[in-house]
Amino acid sequence: MAASDAFVNQINAESGGAPIVAAIIGMARSLKLRVVAEGVESGAQLAFLQGLGCEQAQGYYFCRPVPADDFVRYVQLRSSSPGSAIALA
Repeated sequence: MAASDAFVNQINAESGGAPIVAAIIGMARSLKLRVVAEGVESGAQLAFLQGLGCEQAQGYYFCRPVPADDFVRYVQLRSSSPGSAIALA
């Protein structure tokens, strides 16, 4: 299940993104589904998501979009280093 960037981007705003994201994560957990938070752009958003038990995220906070060849090299470099798992928790 995905927590859309439309809501994740509003976590710190007064428009109510935080309760919606919390509800999405809660619903997914009750259904025993994993949640991927999309559009994470700040450490504050990541901390909020981790506090809710969100285990996966993607967005500019981690990396800007890159060409496919560059991504393959990035993953190869990360996987060749001991203890270099790409994870939130």
